[in-house]
Order: sequence, then structure tokens, then C-alpha cells
Amino acid sequence: MASPLYRVLKDSEVPPGGWRWRHPKSGRMFSRETFADLLEGVQRTLLNLGEDPALASSQIHQATAESLIHQGREDLVQVAKEVPRSAGQYASGAKAAFLKWWRESPVYGLISGKVDRGEEVFVGQAEADRRASICAGCPHNVIPAGKGWLQNWTDGQMLKSVEGRKTASHERLGVCEVCSCELRAAVWWQADIIATTTRDAKFARHLPAPCWKRKILTL
Repeated sequence: MASPLYRVLKDSEVPPGGWRWRHPKSGRMFSRETFADLLEGVQRTLLNLGEDPALASSQIHQATAESLIHQGREDLVQVAKEVPRSAGQYASGAKAAFLKWWRESPVYGLISGKVDRGEEVFVGQAEADRRASICAGCPHNVIPAGKGWLQNWTDGQMLKSVEGRKTASHERLGVCEVCSCELRAAVWWQADIIATTTRDAKFARHLPAPCWKRKILTL
């Protein structure tokens, strides 16, 4: 029997324990103080996993509501009604959400600013190869199976940001299940871009010790 669908009564408030979301692949639980902060990260993660980013809101509400019920705070929860989405809504919603996220993202702004100022946007081939080699051997490097149109389209958009550059490990890279980065693109970004796009300084502790991104975030 399927679990009931729940919603937290007010997404403008911080519920006891914060807003929560469970990663569909790893099962790890993520939490943020505000709904908006968690929503942005979950939408990006779902896109990288090849899933509909429009599901982010309902998944956050469900995980948070289940936590509140476990705490005995049913007064903050209500039963939600599931509204099916058509294939057309799925396609247009996914693309629109990704483009909105990308154009408003810190990395887009940083890259655009660097280009306008004539500054170097990407690391050199040797450094990108070094980073890619670390990611290729990392257990958190996940290559989505049976990639559909959304994953292919999203990958194309991210790879476009690095102008088609490839490392020696290009074909062995997928998505980081910890930070949700499209690794074939992320390995090319300068350290200041990597640091600026990671808001939570405590995030680095979730990355494995050999991770090149962890070293940047803990400098």
C-alpha cells in the first residue's frame, strides 16, 4: 500500500528540525533551514539524475512532513492530493526550470563576468585531467543508467558551458551523488567558481578525503 502524500502547512516557516529531503539514489537525508534554499538544490539534483525538477517541492514536503509526524507534530501537516502531470507539462516544465536555474545560478554569473572582463574561466588541460581522474575513481561518481531525453538535454547544456572541452576521463564521468555536479563540466571550472557556487561551508565534510573539490572548499 502506497504511503499517504503529505504537505507541511506553511512553507514560509521553519518547521522543527528544518526542511528535509531524501536523495532517491543514496537514501541520504538533506536538510536546510528555509524551504527556498533546499528547493533550489533539490531541483538541480533531480535534473542531474534525469528526473522531473517539478517534483522537488512535493518530495521536500513529503520528507519533512514524515519527520514531523515522527516527532508527534501532526498539527503542522496535512494530507496532499497528487495531481498527475502530462508528458507536455513534464517536458516544458523541466526545460523551463533548468534554464531558469542556470541563468540565475552563481556559476552562470561568474562565467559571464569573467568573459566580460577577459579573465580565464577554465583551468588548464593538465589540472582538469587530474581532477577528472580523481572523480573517475570515486564511488560517488554515478553514471545514470538508461539516460532519457531530459538527461541528455541537461548534459548538453552543462557541457556547453565548458565549450565542448574534454578530459582523458571524459567517458568515465557522470554525476556526483554528493554535490550533484555534472562532473564532465565541473572539473573545468576555476576554484573561485567552485567555491562561490557552494553556499554551505560545512558541505565539504560530506565529500571524501581525496576529493579535489573538498580541498578547494577547505582552503
